[in-house]
Parts: sequence; C-alpha cells; structure tokens
Amino acid sequence: MAVKYDVYKTPATQGAEETTYHVRAKHAGMLTMREITSGIEHDTSLTEGDVLGVLASLSHVLATALGTGKRVYLEGIGYFSLAVEAPSVTSPRDMRAEYVQVKGVSYRPDKVLKKRLSAVKFEREQQKSHSLTLTDKEVKERLDLYFATHVYLRRADFERLCGFARTTAIRRLNALLEEGFLKRDGGPRAAVYLKA
Repeated sequence: MAVKYDVYKTPATQGAEETTYHVRAKHAGMLTMREITSGIEHDTSLTEGDVLGVLASLSHVLATALGTGKRVYLEGIGYFSLAVEAPSVTSPRDMRAEYVQVKGVSYRPDKVLKKRLSAVKFEREQQKSHSLTLTDKEVKERLDLYFATHVYLRRADFERLCGFARTTAIRRLNALLEEGFLKRDGGPRAAVYLKA
C-alpha cells in the first residue's frame, strides 16, 4: 500500500523571490502500544505482558541514560540524544545552568531501518487535508458573518469556518487576539473567542 503525500506552500523567507512548495507524508492513523505488543507477540515467543514489561523498562533505561547526557543506540532502530534549549544571551558568560532545559529527544534512524523503508511507494493525496490560504481580510469577513448570528467562537468552529488545520487555526487566532480583532474568554481547555 502506498503512503499518501500532499504538497504545501513553503512559508516565504525574507528576501525570497520565488514561491516554493514541499511535500509532507499524510499519517494513516496511529499504531497503538497494544498493536505493537500484539505484533511482537505474534512474531516471537514472548507474551504480550512480557513485551509490555520490556517496553516499559526500555522507556525507563532511555530516560536514565539521556538524563545523564549519554546518547542511546538501538541497533536496527536508531540513535537517541537529548535536545536542549535556553534563552538567547549576548555573551557566553551570561549563560547559566538554570537557563538550560530539555527541549525534547532527537532521533536519527539507523541505516538498517532506512534501508527497510527504501522500498516505500508514494501516492499523491487527492483530498486536501491542509489549510486553505486566506488573506487576513478574507478571514475577518468570514468572522464578521459568523458573529452576526453567533455570540462566541471556539477553535474548532474557526477551523471549519476558514478551512484551517489546527496549528494554522491557533496561529491565526493568536494573531487576531494580538491585533485586538478578537478577545479570549474561558479557561485554557475551554477557551472561546468573542468579537472585540
């Protein structure tokens, strides 16, 4: 079965004269822990409980090793290392240990895994799954029409109204808040937006 991909407009960088496009693979769902353990149980003599125990232990060993600054290599899978970040400073002497924090975990696949993936086939996605390209004026016109019949707007409503993916919707809502076109009400998990 082919992996679906879609084409996206690359955000313009300062001084760029030409519009460019890039591809992204479309995710075909999520492989759950239960499916992974079931698959390993089927391929080996281990029980599902054994596999769950090994994976839980692996998570602990990875965290311990990464937390002491070690890189971790899992043969056939790849390399894991700690990614860190800190605020910018004007001089190296101004950087303090308390400024540095964990950003995430970097991963580089093993050549064995890359070779196994070399035979993957691709097929262009026919149904668009990414955000529409709307100008600020077009977004505000849609919001004006929406607020003519609604008191508040949720993020999911905004996504449907403008044809935006979640991340684009959040970015555009934050810009509208900063500009003062919208105001936010409610808690972090139940935020609603009102016309300012």
